[in-house]
Amino acid sequence: MEKLLAYTNGYMETLRVVDVEDIDMLLDEVIEKSKIEEVKGRILREYLSILNYKNDFIPFIEQQNVTIDPEKIFGESEEKTFWRKANVVDKYNLGNITLDIPGVILQVQTNILRTQSLVADAILGQGEALDIFNARAQDAISIRENITNLETIQQLEVINSIDDSNVKAEMYKKVFEDCCNCPCQHITINKQ
Repeated sequence: MEKLLAYTNGYMETLRVVDVEDIDMLLDEVIEKSKIEEVKGRILREYLSILNYKNDFIPFIEQQNVTIDPEKIFGESEEKTFWRKANVVDKYNLGNITLDIPGVILQVQTNILRTQSLVADAILGQGEALDIFNARAQDAISIRENITNLETIQQLEVINSIDDSNVKAEMYKKVFEDCCNCPCQHITINKQ
């Protein structure tokens, strides 16, 4: 059973953690006798039902009444009452799948990581699993990269067709601007 109740007066050496079934024992040890019922009521009221992630109240603890049979135990019939954690199962819908989660789901966080299909395909190894959108996005990226490469090839062909080396260098610098961090960027071309 999970521990649900804890008590401390602020110092670690006084820390007590108990199951909800042992609330009476804990309160007898740490609370003034005249205040036990009030404190117990306030604690149990907080645990009776808990809001889940959909803001639905879910019963969390339940009261158990047990009658002790006098034929099995000497003495008079006696009824005992105690509290225990309810057997709670919360549900979470994930698309068309419903998950049964033991306990109360307090928060649900969904993270969607957008990445290029090329990366997802390499990691998953399931090219056929890509949806139409990602397949088209992958095609668009591939086409864009291909066009960029063709533009660069055409620019280089035009520059290489120039015979004058000064004009060729000037055109190269104009087309590719600052291509790298080399000393050639600081060279100025003297026009004659």
